Amino acid sequence: MIQGALLIALAALLWATTGIVAKFLFTGTELQAITLGFLRLAVALPFFWLLMRREQARLERANPGAKVPGSSLRSLTRQTLIPLAALGLFQAFYQGSYLLAVDLTGAGIA
Repeated sequence: MIQGALLIALAALLWATTGIVAKFLFTGTELQAITLGFLRLAVALPFFWLLMRREQARLERANPGAKVPGSSLRSLTRQTLIPLAALGLFQAFYQGSYLLAVDLTGAGIA
């Protein structure tokens, strides 16, 4: 219970400081919004990949012999890959547009 509340508080803290840190980076450096958005997603990818693999290993230990969803990328069907690709594209669009808004207006308005 406490761990969940702490994780929610950490997520809120990280969410709240994104715009402020981005504006600081845009003002103090020549970093572009699209570049920062790409870097955020590129850095997050391995962490989420490792988190997914850890969860899959936990499910495989808890249910020996059962098929764990997503255990192999080759086993993903087109019906699964299309929404995943769309999710990635929309996340990239969101990151780019939000950070561009922070760059153009400021963290409080964006």
